[in-house]
Amino acid sequence: MDSRGRRALVTGANGFVGSYLTWDLLEKGYQVRAMVRATSDLSALEGKDVEYVFGDMTDPASFPRALEGMEIVFHVAGVTKSRDPAVFALVNVDGSGDLMRACRDVPGIRRFVYISSQAATGPSGRECPRREDDPPDPVSAYGRSKWGGEEACREAAGSRMALAIVRPCIVYGPREPEGLSLFITSSKRIIPAILPNTCLSLIYAADLADLIERAGRLDVAEGRVYNAADPDPYWLRQVVRTIGRVIERRLFFIPVPPALLKPLAITNEILFKVGIGIGALTREMVEDATHRYWTMDVSRAHDELGWRPKRNLEERVRETADWYREKGLL
Repeated sequence: MDSRGRRALVTGANGFVGSYLTWDLLEKGYQVRAMVRATSDLSALEGKDVEYVFGDMTDPASFPRALEGMEIVFHVAGVTKSRDPAVFALVNVDGSGDLMRACRDVPGIRRFVYISSQAATGPSGRECPRREDDPPDPVSAYGRSKWGGEEACREAAGSRMALAIVRPCIVYGPREPEGLSLFITSSKRIIPAILPNTCLSLIYAADLADLIERAGRLDVAEGRVYNAADPDPYWLRQVVRTIGRVIERRLFFIPVPPALLKPLAITNEILFKVGIGIGALTREMVEDATHRYWTMDVSRAHDELGWRPKRNLEERVRETADWYREKGLL
């Protein structure tokens, strides 16, 4: 499938991953329609040649207008944080299934790409990175909802719609607010950590966008699931040392007992509700952080999609830090 002139809908196009995907599609010649909420911040798409349509994943009546005339749907929109598990299910499961059912009524749509998450299948083993066909074992409400979203899309697609699924690991890059919190913490030289020797997979946002686009364009991706991560996992200490070199700071880990972190997360959630707390410190995050290994096998994306990251970790961290400095955030 040639990308030039293809008409693509991106749900959640104004968000972190969605905006990178939109930029990538435009650079490759797609005509892009962005489905966003009426209250969305559109600054990440400022100056881009994008058609906007207002829609909401909890309002299936808004889908037909967004889907009209489209050939490929990249479904990025979703809830990543909520104190109410029902909200995860409403948006990530029910909304995704409803969108897929709406696609079946649009004859021109050739591919639906659902952006899931590493959280959908859960942590990995010490020497066994997660493969796409491993049995799922999500450990958080968010992860369970992303797995539920995959299942809802599969069920709704049946044999009538070509579905591809992409499961990103932790995504970083300019404009990512949680990544900024790590840089700011590093600039103060002290890194609180539950498990300083955690092993995890990472992917730069622009590299993820390239992988997602390939899953929407290449025929081999029909009916397939792809993990999205750098080829090799990273130890947390390695990531922090890389940040330290980039921002020219010597950094130190401070162990945080897991038993202490949960009550801190509960308190933080209360403070966050009134605009004081930290968005990244939630009970969901604590649950994920108590598992030492979050790694993914990405050989399928390499072999079938011909995908490779374009730069190494230090180059990408430097690009991210430079952007934060340019914006006066670091």
